[in-house]
Amino acid sequence: MRERGAVRDFETRMRKRSGEIIEVQFSAEVMENGGEACLLVSVADVSGSREAERRARFLATRDALTGLPNRVAALDRLQHGMERATAAGKFAGRRAPRHRPVQVGERVHGPMRRGTR
Repeated sequence: MRERGAVRDFETRMRKRSGEIIEVQFSAEVMENGGEACLLVSVADVSGSREAERRARFLATRDALTGLPNRVAALDRLQHGMERATAAGKFAGRRAPRHRPVQVGERVHGPMRRGTR
């Protein structure tokens, strides 16, 4: 603050008189008023914005109703697991046989007849 004379968009947490902890964004600037150095400070409560951002990040990879991981999260975890296995030398990039997805589908949903989709 002393070197620059100002602080912009510094985020931190504060405790209100009620004991509630809120997220705030500070901006401060040293100004001169009548030959005296004064500090002009702005504090904004950004708790609602930060909560909305956290919720949006959560919903990007989770089902809104159940909270379970969605397809994006599953594919990300699969990719991460394959990268780890490759790095450990346990995955050589082999492809599953073409009948394997059908077997997996039958285990999950039971045998399907033609025309039942």
